[in-house]
Amino acid sequence: MNCRDRVLWLVGRNLAGFQKLEATLKAILPALNTAGTRGQIKEQIEAHKRQVKRRRLGI
Repeated sequence: MNCRDRVLWLVGRNLAGFQKLEATLKAILPALNTAGTRGQIKEQIEAHKRQVKRRRLGI
């Protein structure tokens, strides 16, 4: 593996790790701002998932 291929491989690996981390945070963050009954909380989390599915974390 030449130097260029190795760099691209490392960047790709780091990008994949970041995407997994971002997906995990997107799943956890809605749980921090919920209140109500179990059914209401479930609805809030589902609504949040639909809103942020295609949005980046920083925006």
